[in-house]
Amino acid sequence: MLKRITYWDWLLIWFIAGTACGTLLINVWKPQFAGTPQMLSSLLLDMTAGPGGQDKTNLMLYVARQRLGRTILIVLVSVTSWSVPGFYFLAFYGGLSGSMILSMITCQKGLMGLVCYLATLFPQYLFYLLIWFILAGWASKQSHHVRMSAVLGIGVLLLAGICLETLVNPVIMNFFC
Repeated sequence: MLKRITYWDWLLIWFIAGTACGTLLINVWKPQFAGTPQMLSSLLLDMTAGPGGQDKTNLMLYVARQRLGRTILIVLVSVTSWSVPGFYFLAFYGGLSGSMILSMITCQKGLMGLVCYLATLFPQYLFYLLIWFILAGWASKQSHHVRMSAVLGIGVLLLAGICLETLVNPVIMNFFC
């Protein structure tokens, strides 16, 4: 007997499709990426230093603006009538961009690219993924009521992710990348 494909199954299918497309795109254009180590260096520099070099305050503000803007966009997507297809697109985009970055790092660093990629995500993405799953759950509901306590909880998770990304992640990246 066939199981009915659920909303969460579709999110996974779209994520895998995005991952396959991103990997395929990088492998098709591999000669262009393999010969440009400065592209990878600038990507890692943006992740560890941001504008203002090693100044932690500027880095935290830079990361906070980026993450807050993306979170607000995802919150808005999660409470619209187009929330389900919007999250399908976000799942596809997440797989696409993640696999493209992983493939670029792997082109430059070989097998250590996977370790370096995971170092760029840890530990802040534990919090960011939790936010994403909470909002994806909102998107799957028929009524889109926003509770202030849930928004405050998301804000706390976002703040924790931003602090970890600016204070802990650079240390991890310096060790592994």
